[in-house]
Amino acid sequence: MDPISALTQADSLQFQQKYAVAILKKTNEMIEQTGQAAVKLIESAAVATSPSGGDRGQNIDIVV
Repeated sequence: MDPISALTQADSLQFQQKYAVAILKKTNEMIEQTGQAAVKLIESAAVATSPSGGDRGQNIDIVV
C-alpha cells in the first residue's frame, strides 16, 4: 500500500502521524534533489553562455 493510502486509511492517530512524517521526509528529499539539479543546470548554463565561450555546452551533465 502506498503511503498516501495508508495515511488516509489508518485507524490510529499514531499510525497517521508516522506516515505523515515519512511523507514529509520524502517530500523534503525530493525538494532538495530538485534544488541541487536546478543549481547544476544554472551553473552549466552560465558556463555555456559565458563570454569566453566556456565549454560551449559540450560537457553539460544534467542529473535529476
